[in-house]
Amino acid sequence: MRPALLLALLAVASACREPENDADGDGVSDKADCDDGDAAVFPGATEVCDGLDNDCDGETDEEAVDAPTWHTLWIR
Repeated sequence: MRPALLLALLAVASACREPENDADGDGVSDKADCDDGDAAVFPGATEVCDGLDNDCDGETDEEAVDAPTWHTLWIR
């Protein structure tokens, strides 16, 4: 195949793809990001106690790294 024809085909193929957007700049496209308006929320993010689903798994604040530790106090 001629190089010019190959380049033309590649240009057409790449023009047909929809560009990926990342409005919050967290490195995850808007298609995969559950909140593309907050850079702290994306698949694989660390879950923290803030009322948000930081890691996009459908659960809020589960196993948060900054969650308080509760201890049971037994009184006799």
